[in-house]
Amino acid sequence: MRLGPRTDWLNTDFGRYVLCPASQVGSWQGTEADEVDMDAVGRVRIGGLDALTLAGEPLQICYLADTMTFARQVFADDDELLPGAVRQAVADGEWDEGFTVRLGGRYLLMDLALPGATGAGESLEIVLPYGLYQVLFTTVTPTEDAQFRLDRLRAAS
Repeated sequence: MRLGPRTDWLNTDFGRYVLCPASQVGSWQGTEADEVDMDAVGRVRIGGLDALTLAGEPLQICYLADTMTFARQVFADDDELLPGAVRQAVADGEWDEGFTVRLGGRYLLMDLALPGATGAGESLEIVLPYGLYQVLFTTVTPTEDAQFRLDRLRAAS
């Protein structure tokens, strides 16, 4: 789904997404993250590789590659304010810190509850540089009519 002129959005009925290494999508059963917190970003291993889980309410999600940020639309008429709000949040530096995770290569962002063969049909392809990342999260409200939950990857030192 394309909400605005530049942003591809993905929807789920379950509210949870997985950023699964593309090489492991066929192995994903949809139950690997049953023990992951339903309201937060988590990490699971599949085929010896880390995968991120993005949980919470069933909100549509997009990925902004320039800031390595996953954005979920809590409410907004469109996504026109999103890029500027994310850039401002990055500049402000007021993010909560999560865990570190080793990622890199080609991934599919898809519905966490669906087996890989099914979930990959509705997915977003994301390519990440290899490295160790700090997971950060925050909520931004650029106007009283728009709010987005953000999960960001920042190179860890």
